[in-house]
Amino acid sequence: MKKLFLLFISQRLITLRVTFFILPLFLLSACGAAKTPAPAIPAATPALTMAVVAQHNTADNCWLVINNNIYNVTDYIPNYPGGGQAITALCGKDATVELVDAWKNSPSGDSDRQVFEQYYIGDLVR
Repeated sequence: MKKLFLLFISQRLITLRVTFFILPLFLLSACGAAKTPAPAIPAATPALTMAVVAQHNTADNCWLVINNNIYNVTDYIPNYPGGGQAITALCGKDATVELVDAWKNSPSGDSDRQVFEQYYIGDLVR
């Protein structure tokens, strides 16, 4: 009889714990009290057109296009093997013809092309 009474009491204690401690926490989270805020919607990014690329035409802000891929090479200008002035002349322009020809005629053309990949920022929208 004593064991039955203890079993009954322990079951009641479990029920009380669930009812008064766990259930309110569950209800609060289900009602939204513990929700995290929704992430902010990012600002619209302008389409990467040739007009946008053309705005980045200085040594301090240099974008160029190669095979319809846009690269921000501003940080690369001082290290460019052909000299900073050579690449600065291409800022804000489609440099496909100039650079692809230079890469074909250079023994380090493949590695030069791979360096540009780290500066890729998007595809040109026509």
